Amino acid sequence: MAAHYLLPCQCGKKNEVDSSQAGLQVRCECGVQLSVPAMRGLAGLERVERSAEQTRAGAGGAWGRKQGLMFLGGVLVVGAALIALFFWSLFPHRPMIQFDFETLQRLSLEQSFAEWHELQKGVEIPEAEMHIAYYERVTNGLWQWEMVCAGFAALGATLIIVGLALPSNRLPTPRREAVRN
Repeated sequence: MAAHYLLPCQCGKKNEVDSSQAGLQVRCECGVQLSVPAMRGLAGLERVERSAEQTRAGAGGAWGRKQGLMFLGGVLVVGAALIALFFWSLFPHRPMIQFDFETLQRLSLEQSFAEWHELQKGVEIPEAEMHIAYYERVTNGLWQWEMVCAGFAALGATLIIVGLALPSNRLPTPRREAVRN
């Protein structure tokens, strides 16, 4: 971890810099551009002592509420999507009512016309109706699970949005400019 030092400005403010900024230029809040000394020069500056909590908050790998909410939201969205895909793969194909086309081709024109009128009234094939009723029962149950997955995905998306809206829990650092002496 980089050591932190206080670099004084002519306005009286002391700007916090770290050893990784040695040799670069930083800008003070008053607008003055300050040159950060090389590593040898940093040793002569006042060193900043940080508490363990400040060190954790400023560390790049530390997670706070923001990152935790976003991670949890992402897990919920991805998990719900995978479960929804699984249920979607279980959807059966709608049963087709099959007719005996060979028999239909042997009918005369009048008989075909009479069969057509019967088909318009509705086909009552107990086996087909049983398959269609089973299909509707299974798909209704699967759609309910799909809606539960959609709810969890919406909750996950909400957590991600809330996480993005939370303020960052990191300590502010001065701007770095890549200008070498």
